[in-house]
Amino acid sequence: MASINDEQKSTAPSPVPQGSGGMWARASQWVNVHRQLLFFEIGVTALFAAGMILIWQYASKQEIEEFIREAQDVKRQIAITEWRLERLSERSPEEEQRIEEQRETLVAQEVTEDVKLEGVEIIEKDDKKIIKNHSYGYYIEMPGRLVIARSISGDSIELHDPQYMCEGDPSCEPVLRIRTEASNPNQLSLEEWFAAEEQKSGFPLYSPREKIELGSQAAYRVTEIIPDVFEGFYYYWSRVDKIYYIRVADIDDETYRPYIETFRFEEE
Repeated sequence: MASINDEQKSTAPSPVPQGSGGMWARASQWVNVHRQLLFFEIGVTALFAAGMILIWQYASKQEIEEFIREAQDVKRQIAITEWRLERLSERSPEEEQRIEEQRETLVAQEVTEDVKLEGVEIIEKDDKKIIKNHSYGYYIEMPGRLVIARSISGDSIELHDPQYMCEGDPSCEPVLRIRTEASNPNQLSLEEWFAAEEQKSGFPLYSPREKIELGSQAAYRVTEIIPDVFEGFYYYWSRVDKIYYIRVADIDDETYRPYIETFRFEEE
């Protein structure tokens, strides 16, 4: 679930409507990234064609099939990224301005302790902390060294390690992200919800996925690999009309998996 954070500046002056800087910046970013993706896709296609000529002569059938699978996976990830960028570009000017104002506020914050969020209670316990998100009905245990930062509400909580996080950089990736979305009005099962979302978008957004058990709870793990952007996992749960997920990079999964397993819903 890639995001665009580096703002592009035009070398030629152009009139920009007052109060819509975020929207125009976002649009400019989308155009530039879309152009880069297009060039990249052309390159991938050319390499694929050239590679096919070579390996068809010298490679085994198994190697050919593996090459085709890898090329198709890259093209699939490009298509998914383009679709997500198009969704970002559909935000209203008012929403863009609000997001831009929030981003500026977050960048200015000193990250020395947990950001206070409405409806979120933090209980220190030895070298750990329990995060109780009363607004969204869950709690989870985390290492005490991680802090809630760059977060403005309980529906999206980022956990950072102050020792390694990039100060003042809004594009800084968290160690873990806990997200809640009220995007399941029909209260579908997770498998049904995944299938419906993929059918709606036309892309396998939640594939490959596997049903697993986390701390005696049913959950799904979705693998996402976008070269040079993100490689890792999304752990999904659902409750009533809400979808919950925790995002973690592949290199951190083993370290934080025991904490992810402590995710529980509060009793209603």
